Amino acid sequence: MGYNIQLIPKVLEPHVSMFLVKSGKDYILIDAGWPGKNFTDRLIPALKDATKGGTLRCILMTHGHVDHIGNLMEVAETFPDAQVAMHILEAPYLAGGVSYGSIPADNLAYSILRKVLPEFVKIHLPVHRILYLSGEEGDVSEVKGATGQPPKWAPPKGLLQYVRVPGHAPGQMAFIHKPSGSLLMADTMANVGGGILQKQSPKLGLVPPGSSYNLTQGTQDIIKLSGLDFTTAFPSHDHATGVPKAAVVEFAQGLQSAA
Repeated sequence: MGYNIQLIPKVLEPHVSMFLVKSGKDYILIDAGWPGKNFTDRLIPALKDATKGGTLRCILMTHGHVDHIGNLMEVAETFPDAQVAMHILEAPYLAGGVSYGSIPADNLAYSILRKVLPEFVKIHLPVHRILYLSGEEGDVSEVKGATGQPPKWAPPKGLLQYVRVPGHAPGQMAFIHKPSGSLLMADTMANVGGGILQKQSPKLGLVPPGSSYNLTQGTQDIIKLSGLDFTTAFPSHDHATGVPKAAVVEFAQGLQSAA
């Protein structure tokens, strides 16, 4: 049985990555990108092409912010065999209608932005299509149905490990693709350019101010991830170049020194 992981092509702008994990003829999509027709018109054909001859079984969500769930309903409708998996602590915000603005924050920027910004995307999924992970870490094969029932399909044990990293969102998860040694960092860090139109070279840094409700926890999340067993890290906001583990460790050490 072959295992691999790939970026979904031609849908990276504005630097929000999605990943497709292959297990034999079964596929897992990690995150669903920005909302909007322009994004949808690129994502759906790319997914159909990438999964040709197989079946998309699971849409695995790092967290429920709009740039990660924007096309979730469109993907779920296009691929009816796919169940949607999330951390149980993210479920109230991702699928339960609770606003992220209701979360007490340790920084004023988050409190202001979440009260100003609308909740762009509303997710309505039947309960039989929702799957939960729980706890601080584990194997994605441990996923359970929303009412405790076994999933229609679960990835094989040892394919994907999950780690809860809640500084950005209460149930945010990072994933390690064990066969390739890839760490999918979600929104713990970013690796994008700066300046006008983001044309400067990619640079490892924190996610934008106001996007994380708990900055102190966010720092601890990065330090925690830096100690895991991986080769290359891929933040969700990345130029698709990936980040060597040594660079992640160096960045985390800098955060520790500044604390």
